[in-house]
Amino acid sequence: MATPEQWADVEQWGGTLTACFMELRARIEALEGKYETMRLATLDWGEDIDNHSRWIDDQLKRIEALEAAANDRQQNEDNERAMPDAPPADGLVQRVADVFLHKPFTPDDPVGARAAIREVARWMRQNEIGYAAAAWLEREAKL
Repeated sequence: MATPEQWADVEQWGGTLTACFMELRARIEALEGKYETMRLATLDWGEDIDNHSRWIDDQLKRIEALEAAANDRQQNEDNERAMPDAPPADGLVQRVADVFLHKPFTPDDPVGARAAIREVARWMRQNEIGYAAAAWLEREAKL
């Protein structure tokens, strides 16, 4: 790149060649100025796009959170509707009560309590609820 002193020397030459050089120099400076303006505008535009993209991402996350909350609420409502108000006649409560009718619990003789624990474990296995917990209950009932 020519220094300002070198351009001053070219201006002193005079003639058409100097005029061509000076016009070329003016055009290059104008193009460089436009390039800088375009570059800055592009950076601003890119920043606007980034801000817009971040805004869209934030809105999408918000929508997803609202949908998840709505789905959770719907699932809870469905679960509540699926739960009967009274336990079924052959439910766990009835089965444990039946055990105590046949084998009452007394502090001196915990046979009824052990039978009730075994019945809970049996019910858990039949309903596929916590096999490990059912095995633990069975071990507890054997003690």
